[in-house]
Amino acid sequence: MRARCIWADGRSERLESTGRDLAHSFGLLPRDLRLLTTHHANVAVRPACFMFRLPPFTGCVSSDRCVLIEDNGNALDTAYGQQLAPPILKLATKHLHDECVQAVRKESRRLAAGDVDGTAQPPRPFELLVLDTALRQDVLRKAELFARLSQQIERNLAVRDRHSPMETSRRSIGLLTLAADAVAEQREAALYRLFTLADSLGALSVEVRRGLSCLEGLLSSDERLGGLILSRTADPFAISEPQWCRAELEYTLEAYTTYLEDLDDRITALQASLSVHQNLESLKLRNERNRIARMEVLLSIGGISMVMATMISGFWGMNLHSGIETVPHAFWWVAGLSGATSALLLVGLVRGVTRFHRVHREMLVSCSSLKNALLQVDHASYALRRAGIEDRPAGIGGGVSRAELADAMDSSGMALRDEELRKAFVDEEINGPASEA
Repeated sequence: MRARCIWADGRSERLESTGRDLAHSFGLLPRDLRLLTTHHANVAVRPACFMFRLPPFTGCVSSDRCVLIEDNGNALDTAYGQQLAPPILKLATKHLHDECVQAVRKESRRLAAGDVDGTAQPPRPFELLVLDTALRQDVLRKAELFARLSQQIERNLAVRDRHSPMETSRRSIGLLTLAADAVAEQREAALYRLFTLADSLGALSVEVRRGLSCLEGLLSSDERLGGLILSRTADPFAISEPQWCRAELEYTLEAYTTYLEDLDDRITALQASLSVHQNLESLKLRNERNRIARMEVLLSIGGISMVMATMISGFWGMNLHSGIETVPHAFWWVAGLSGATSALLLVGLVRGVTRFHRVHREMLVSCSSLKNALLQVDHASYALRRAGIEDRPAGIGGGVSRAELADAMDSSGMALRDEELRKAFVDEEINGPASEA
C-alpha cells in the first residue's frame, strides 16, 4: 500500500506499508480497513482518529498527521460508471496532498501574522483543516462533473430540437418523411449520446446523495461531531477552544451539506428535463407507428375492395362456353358492376374505420369533461352555498337543478360547459333522470 503522509507542521513524506501497519499506527481494528475500500462516501470516527472515504480520496487523520492512500493495488469503480485505475488514484491523491499542505502552511502564516499584529486568533485544529480540504475537493469534483454533463446534455438536446427540411416541408407526404438525411443522422447520434449521459447523470445523483447522507449522519450525531475534534491543548487560556472548534466544524459541514443539496436539486431538474424529452420522443415514436399502421390499414382496405373485381375477372376470364360471351355489351355491364361493388366495399370499410376513431375521440372528450367536472366539485359546492342553495340535502345531482348549478358557476367566474354540467350530475341509468330547470 502506497500512501502520502502529511504532518501538522507541514512536512510530508512518501510511505509504503501494509494494511496491518496502518491499522496498528492509528489504533484501528482490521475490520476498519474495509471502510477504506467501499464505493460510497463515509466518515468513520474512532477514539484516536477518523477515516474518510470520498472517492477517489481516501485517508486516515489523527491530531498530528494524515495518511492519504494512493493505491491499494486494485482499480476502483466510481459511482458514475468510470473505473479509476491506480495512476488516476495516484494523481487525485497527489492533488489532495498538495491542497492539504497549502492549507496547513496558509494556517501557519495566518497565525504568524496574528502574532505580529497582536490580533492572535485560536488556531484551527489540523484534523479540521484536512477534513475541510477533503470535503472541498470532493464537492468541487462533483460540481465540475455536473457542469460537464449538463453542458453535453444541453448541447445534444439542442441537436435533437433541430428539424430537417424534409420534416418541415413534406410533413404530409407520409412515409417519405422517414428518409434519412444529414440532420436526421445527427439527431439519432445525439439520442444515443443522451442515453449514456443520462446514465452518468443518474449515477452522479446517487453519488451526491451518498455524500449528503454521510454529512447528515455526522450533523445528526453529537458524539460523532465531538469525535472529529482530536486536538487537545493543556493551555488554560484555551478552555473554550473545543466549543469554538465545534461551532466552526458544524458551520463547515452545514455549508457543504447545503451545497450538495443545491447540486442535487440541479441534477433533479436536469433529469426532469431529460424525462420530458424522453416522453416527447416516445410520443413521436407512437405517432409515427400510428401513421404507419393507418397507412397499412388503408392499403389493406384498398386491397380488400379489389377482391370482388378480381374474383369477377377470374370467372370472366375462363375459356369456357357459357353463352354470356355472346350477350351484347356484357363486358361493360360486368366491369361496371365489379367497379361499383369495389367502390361500395371501400366506402363501407372506410366508414367503419372512421366511426371507430370517432367513438374513441368521443370517449376521450367525455373522460376529459368528467375530470374537469370532478375538479370543480368543491368550487361548485361553495358557489351553491353563496347562491343560497346549500340547505338542500340532496346536493349536486339531486335537489340542485342543472340551470341553478350553471348560474352559480357563471356568477363565480368558473363557467362549465354543457358536457361538464352533464357529468356533474349522476348518470340517469344509475339514479334516474337528473333535475332540469
